[in-house]
Amino acid sequence: MSNMRYSYDSESDCGYIRIGDGAVARTESLTASLYVDRDGSDDIVGIEVLAVTDLSWIPQVTGLLAASASDALLVSARLRDMVGASQQGSGAGGPTTRADSLAGGRTPGTQVA
Repeated sequence: MSNMRYSYDSESDCGYIRIGDGAVARTESLTASLYVDRDGSDDIVGIEVLAVTDLSWIPQVTGLLAASASDALLVSARLRDMVGASQQGSGAGGPTTRADSLAGGRTPGTQVA
């Protein structure tokens, strides 16, 4: 999980967590505010969160990314660190734009061919 990168737009409270370097093949809507991007092998490559500061999404995302109980603790801590840094206005890689947080400007929940 050390290669997780994220962007956050404080104006819209949207965030995007990039897990790997694979191309997005499809987007899966888990809830009205949580979308998962998967590659051609069905591996998770990104997660979009609408209403980041709500924090109710952290357990669900932790469950998606954790392979074991100890991994779950690490993932949960990393996600909380990301939210804390985002709320302070410092995401990894510096300031972001809404387009960055929306996975390249794609409308959430749309299928990618």
